[in-house]
Amino acid sequence: MLSLKGIFLLLILFSFVSCAHENVTRKETSVSEEGKDLSVQRQQEQAFRIFNRILEVRRGAKTLEEAVRKTEPMYLEIINEYPDAPIAQESCLRLIELYLRDYNPPAVEKAEEIYRTFQKRYNQPFLKDRIEKTFTRFYYANRMWDRIIELNKKRIKKFINTGRLDDPYYLLVFSDARYYTGKVSEAVKGYRWIIQNFPQSHEAKLSEKRLELILREGGGQ
Repeated sequence: MLSLKGIFLLLILFSFVSCAHENVTRKETSVSEEGKDLSVQRQQEQAFRIFNRILEVRRGAKTLEEAVRKTEPMYLEIINEYPDAPIAQESCLRLIELYLRDYNPPAVEKAEEIYRTFQKRYNQPFLKDRIEKTFTRFYYANRMWDRIIELNKKRIKKFINTGRLDDPYYLLVFSDARYYTGKVSEAVKGYRWIIQNFPQSHEAKLSEKRLELILREGGGQ
């Protein structure tokens, strides 16, 4: 008989699966009953065995395409079969990186699907930050401004409410996204805040250049 925690997890995953549009997506986000019945220690042992195989495959693959084709299902096996293993969280990050960096063309929807799974299952701030920075850099490189805003709006809202920001990078890219979506005055506020509060940072130097450009364009009021 499942515990309350197990029932709650099943309800979340059932709801998630019912919203999926493809059978592949449903398969990727389902959790094995057999895996959930294993202890955390046993799940970690099994997952670590697969993770070591992934490393061996990547070292032995002759091409990137071969490495991607062979390791993707192995990451999914860890995530779906052994969800309580700590290494499953790391595997979410690795698989997202694979989808965004190694796939050709990048599998953005698959990467975002894995992140939604990560958010529902785990509460690990360090890995969450790494995943969000991976997405933010990818979105920025591909000029996906609306996605940058959507991904980082909670972070920026928290900054607005508290006045505290650990990393000016997020405010810089958020301000850039605002600029490129026509919200110039909001972008200017972000650039000026970075310059004032992180004057020696690389982001401050970039913010100064952004402001100079905006002033030449007649904005920045």
